[in-house]
Amino acid sequence: MRFDVVAIGRYKTAPDALTMSGPKPEEDEVRGDLLAEADKLLMHALTVDRRLSAADATKVVALGGMRAGEAQQHGLVDEIAELDIAQPDTRRAHTADDLLDKPRTTWGTPNTVAIVPVVGTIVRDDGDNPLPGESASAKRIVKELEDAGNDPSVIGVVLRVDSGGGEVFASELIHRAVKAVQRKKPIVASMADTAASGGYYIVAPCDAIYAEPNTVTGSIGIFQLKVDLAGFFDLTEIKAYTYKTGPLADWRATTHGFTDDERARLNQILSEEYDAFLAKVAEGRHMTVDAVRSIAEGHVYTGRRAKELGLVDELGGLADAVEAVKARARVQGEVALQVPKTVFSLSKAVLGGASAAVNPLEHITALKGRLMRWEREPLALLPQTFEVRP
Repeated sequence: MRFDVVAIGRYKTAPDALTMSGPKPEEDEVRGDLLAEADKLLMHALTVDRRLSAADATKVVALGGMRAGEAQQHGLVDEIAELDIAQPDTRRAHTADDLLDKPRTTWGTPNTVAIVPVVGTIVRDDGDNPLPGESASAKRIVKELEDAGNDPSVIGVVLRVDSGGGEVFASELIHRAVKAVQRKKPIVASMADTAASGGYYIVAPCDAIYAEPNTVTGSIGIFQLKVDLAGFFDLTEIKAYTYKTGPLADWRATTHGFTDDERARLNQILSEEYDAFLAKVAEGRHMTVDAVRSIAEGHVYTGRRAKELGLVDELGGLADAVEAVKARARVQGEVALQVPKTVFSLSKAVLGGASAAVNPLEHITALKGRLMRWEREPLALLPQTFEVRP
């Protein structure tokens, strides 16, 4: 296949990607100029808006990505705060439905235990999951936890987890929501088949953790993916050219694997994320960080072994967790169970629920896009699927 083109203007280089094997000198010139301008804008923002010295601004650019605490140290952010603190006004917004008078469907104030399920790969929102199977949307789960925490008829919450983890940031959002509920009423975790990595991250602050003897849990650790398509580019004779100003600016590029400098920098960032993970587990389980570190390192355990190590309180199922909530709330007798509506499962679309009229290439393209997005952040995720049979 070849392309032919008529272009007017020396610098009209947009079609060159289809007609040439490499950039023309004019293309190099244009891209170099654009990059130089972008670099000037960035340096202006750092030196004028953030009041950094030129030397400090250059140092910040050379560091590439960084965590929030380091960004604050370098003067890139003023404060580190949770979303409800940083944007208090948004919490007063209402939808039209909120303003309507709705008829009451129940009378009295029955004692209710809210069941909040976390099933599948933990992502920020439905549709973000690049993997086959269910998605556990942090946006939805946080909303359900907030609703349960604010509902006076709900005496406590059971966080029912069947997840091998997922995005660290999404897990952190759920972790914060769990702690917010805990300040108001009892919240107990109930582990199903799997509650590992990010799945354990979110249950760590619960008042109590219940697991089945054969639950797969632990896997306290994180990692970050990078897609390297250099071999594919060589095979297809596609040539990629990189233009950058910072030494680590292209660390996410698919044209190469991690360089030594990129690997060292990412290792530093991920080590800090890992230490934060250990600290959260230590706080929730009332253990020392060193004690958690000795059983972490990504190690996977059964529920039984996790109980011996202090990662789980009791062996039991969902019913036991409900009873634990009742005991902590000092409520006797029967309670109503509040279970959210079933959410859309991505697996239905990816693994056979989609219409045959849909072009399979569209699914592949969408899947590729979501997978590429996962290069941008650390993951707390089981690398394999485990099934423990008694």
